[in-house]
Amino acid sequence: ERRRLEEFNEAFDRRRRKADADSAEEERKRTWCRPPPPGLCETFGPMQWLSDESINFAYDRLSAGGPAGLSPPKGQRGACKPLPEAVLLMDPAMAFWLIKEDDQKQVDEAVGALKLQDRDMVLCPINDSNDGSCADGGTHWTLLVCWDRRDGPGAAGRGAIGSSAQRAGAGSQACHAAGVESGKGHARFHRFSYYDSLGGGATPRNANFKQAQTLAKKLAGRDVQLTVGSCAQQTNGYDCGVYVLLFSEMIARSFLEACAKPTPTE
Repeated sequence: ERRRLEEFNEAFDRRRRKADADSAEEERKRTWCRPPPPGLCETFGPMQWLSDESINFAYDRLSAGGPAGLSPPKGQRGACKPLPEAVLLMDPAMAFWLIKEDDQKQVDEAVGALKLQDRDMVLCPINDSNDGSCADGGTHWTLLVCWDRRDGPGAAGRGAIGSSAQRAGAGSQACHAAGVESGKGHARFHRFSYYDSLGGGATPRNANFKQAQTLAKKLAGRDVQLTVGSCAQQTNGYDCGVYVLLFSEMIARSFLEACAKPTPTE
């Protein structure tokens, strides 16, 4: 009788775990297939500016395992895995708030809520707006990538997006990163890469770069150095947000591919 009870409990646990997994998968698919809110679809049209909400909508889809664009690739629906908790695609509104917030206590609380100590990679859209009272201001989007590689040549920080060095290096090293700055919940990221589809670099007049520096410092809880990475360049004055989404998807996919590879043994 006791053996039968144990078998029943084991079977019940298996069914419960399967039900939980099925529920999570259904929620992921709903997020992936969720249509954009009214008016948001137009921001992805030709010659349009992507707003905070546009980028965050695409980030939600990418986190759930779908593409960053509005439509899944033909024949690929359900084929992609969701991003792990170790990868954070930051809401642009949160990134902008952190950049402009001067109250260190508020910043520390927000950084702690992001659970950076559990993250291996954080992707942050950067807006060049200086008006903290205005939502969706600014004229240009760029991308800050915070990641945790401790050794190796640092190819991803200096190399081009999508390069073999980045695919083989950035993700695999980030997968095994650790080291948390005690006390405030800041993650001890060791690489901060900056990507600009207009080719802007580390110049005093580059508002995006200065904003990225400010955010990187607040996320790390210390002074840090940004490395400008090479990337594809836009040929117009309005596709910067789309490029940020493409860069984000490429980097996230490279991270997952590298994590899936066996760790070399000495």
